[in-house]
Amino acid sequence: MDASHFVYGGVLGVLWAAIRMQIPTGSGRQRLKVLGAIAYRTLQFHTVINTGSIATEQMCELLRKVRGAHRKPISMVLDNARYQKNKAVMELATKLQIELVYLPAYSPNLNLIERVWKFVKAEAVSARILPEFASFRNSIESTLSQMTTKHRSKMKSLITCNFQLFDDAHLLS
Repeated sequence: MDASHFVYGGVLGVLWAAIRMQIPTGSGRQRLKVLGAIAYRTLQFHTVINTGSIATEQMCELLRKVRGAHRKPISMVLDNARYQKNKAVMELATKLQIELVYLPAYSPNLNLIERVWKFVKAEAVSARILPEFASFRNSIESTLSQMTTKHRSKMKSLITCNFQLFDDAHLLS
């Protein structure tokens, strides 16, 4: 479980071109903020999407969505963001019988949903001209809504516990 902040603007797919080109992009710093959670075994995906900030209210909304969709015991892996680790969230998680497992600081590579965000950025916004924020939002929401259907095989390959292990720890020192 984690949040991603998609920024409306130009995302280049190619860095070199034979001729100089003007690429139309959105102006300003509009952002679409997505708080998401993915079930490791079933690949069910739950989101809370807004253009404001991600805070305690959105975190509580996501916890309720996840609990409403799953009846089995839930352990949710998350980082140490302030909105994820406060009294209101912890009390609601206890009430909903959701175990919160916090990752060590500065270890986003251990959070499986980071792979999902990278995929969504590549699929929905990279190397595309989206003329207005509404089409930008629609592209992201469309990709997110197809996570368990059209993109299921890609999610199966991304959401695995394949992490690099170091057998000879003395080599790192």
